Amino acid sequence: MSGAHWSDCFVAWLRGFAPELGVEPFYFRSQGEIDPQWHEKNAVAWTHPNQDLKLRPGLIERGQWQGRGVAVVFSPRYFQLPHNLKNGYVLHEMAHVIADWFDPWRRPEEEFSSAERQFLEPGGRERLIAEWAPEIAKLPGGIETLALAAAGGVDEKLTHGAAFVRAGLHLWSRSGRVADIHDLVLCRWGYVRSDVLPCLEALGDELQRTDSLLDIIREPMPAAFLELFKQSN
Repeated sequence: MSGAHWSDCFVAWLRGFAPELGVEPFYFRSQGEIDPQWHEKNAVAWTHPNQDLKLRPGLIERGQWQGRGVAVVFSPRYFQLPHNLKNGYVLHEMAHVIADWFDPWRRPEEEFSSAERQFLEPGGRERLIAEWAPEIAKLPGGIETLALAAAGGVDEKLTHGAAFVRAGLHLWSRSGRVADIHDLVLCRWGYVRSDVLPCLEALGDELQRTDSLLDIIREPMPAAFLELFKQSN
């Protein structure tokens, strides 16, 4: 990418304490820099394993595409936040990236199924929902899931579980704890856990380790930590 971008300082900061993220491109973009079809309602920031592919046409048009990488989008509200909360939201989104690092959606594009390819096309999500609606409606909670999907939402408990919180706490610790732990919004009402402090305590000495974070998250979670996520809020 030619020229400086507002996100360069955040990317350099992240690479400084999380070198395991490697050299793959980071596409941190404001909502105004992306196609409106990929905007997410009510979100301060968001990311998905294949978000880079959604943004690719616009990035190519601007001469900014550098190959597959991590993509995070920030809403106008993000830029109005104080600096500590901005750091917190960056760490929050990167916790999703770390937690999803070995997700099947990160495999090479040529291995995608036809449904996965369709999902990335303009209007593809809506077509898939319509196509699968009769089957989804038969499942427990299926009607509620369809209503949420049609409104452009996701089940927050599916995306803010134990792996996400674990990754977030490690990033927070490795960043030098630059933000208050609550600024990362790892736990809140509507997520799996509403209180992050017991999670911090349950990880124990794991946060003191300095080996690759990607290696750590491949390992089984500490029993006391995992037990917290088996309990309801």
